[in-house]
Amino acid sequence: MKNLNLIEYNQVIEEIKNIESHLLLANGFNRGLGVDLGYESIFNKMKENSNEYESLTIKNGNYDIEAIIGNLKEQIAADSPDEHFIGNFINNKIKSDFMKAAYALAKDGIKNLYKKENQDIGLLFKNFTNFFTLNYDPFLYLLLMKYKKAEETRSLTFQNSLKFKIDDINIKEEDAYKKIKTIYYSYSKELVDEKGDKVIHKPLSILSKTDFEKQLKEICKERNIKFRKEHLDLLYEELKADETKLILNDGFTSGQLFEIKPQIDKYIQNVFFLHGAFHIYKDGKSIYKITKTQDKALYERLEEIVDSKSQDIVCVFSDKNKLDEINENKYLKYSLDKLLTLKGAVVIIGSSLDKNDNHIFQNINKSEVSKIYYSSSLSSMDTHNEKLKELFPSKEIILFDRYTISYSSNHR
Repeated sequence: MKNLNLIEYNQVIEEIKNIESHLLLANGFNRGLGVDLGYESIFNKMKENSNEYESLTIKNGNYDIEAIIGNLKEQIAADSPDEHFIGNFINNKIKSDFMKAAYALAKDGIKNLYKKENQDIGLLFKNFTNFFTLNYDPFLYLLLMKYKKAEETRSLTFQNSLKFKIDDINIKEEDAYKKIKTIYYSYSKELVDEKGDKVIHKPLSILSKTDFEKQLKEICKERNIKFRKEHLDLLYEELKADETKLILNDGFTSGQLFEIKPQIDKYIQNVFFLHGAFHIYKDGKSIYKITKTQDKALYERLEEIVDSKSQDIVCVFSDKNKLDEINENKYLKYSLDKLLTLKGAVVIIGSSLDKNDNHIFQNINKSEVSKIYYSSSLSSMDTHNEKLKELFPSKEIILFDRYTISYSSNHR
């Protein structure tokens, strides 16, 4: 048997640069961003919000929302004269409490999306054609929007994220910032040889950030321009964003899911929430996403939709009939079927390869994908490799060390 070994994250990035590649994310991805949205954390938050969950027995330490729903149904519904009604009530009640608890954690953790350690995540995203996530939170959407090619975008409203965006907009409008951008693009530095003779003008734009900052401070002092560190940081954030601009489409226009029209390039969807998400909801037969144009924070709209009789958040929480629920929803079914059309490679980050996600893996296995890159660890790679071989018997499996994953320029 071939000896297993883990390659590093940087090697994965290098290998997929020249092949069609797709990204599949699960909850471990959030942990890498510094946000714990694991099922146990969400359940503990549910207990904080409502003591009704204090007495619930968690079997085998399984905090999976589907297991909790099934567990409660077993404990309560079996003794009820109206098992169907109680079952539906439990399903809706837990679904509501779960979403409110998960969103409360997401809202608290959203600042971590913008922290310095994640500043170069666009270097990962730019390598992929399609983006899939098993997570309910909209973190992937928010991060991708940061790198979307210039055009009208309708982003989500997160109260905690507004400060970042407002501050950036204000800085960009400052006269000093505009002058600093001009300096970056138009100024050059005189170089001299060993004899002290001038040999060339070196553009400041090709200097390192540290060297550019030194030159910039001198020029600003000479020209009486007020220098702020925020100017420099925002400039380099803009430069990085320009390097990693993405063509993105989440399947919605003006907040509403449109019918897919493959003949029109801009309508080809490439961002998919395979099990739904908190910002996607169904109203009658139509499916929408919550947008900032609705003038309310996501949490406010979430509460309204959860409490509405005619609207429903598109999230799959079924404990037994997950695939049936997916097939009944046009957004979810289209997303699942998209996996069948893939070619090239799929990079999987943060998935535990649970059986309740087999419908995802089966469609990837049926596709023309030839390579599966999976984030693992030294202690788990044998187990993961065995699972992956069972799930993808005809694919080449490459394991990479999840501890080498970094979204910081210091680890390129």
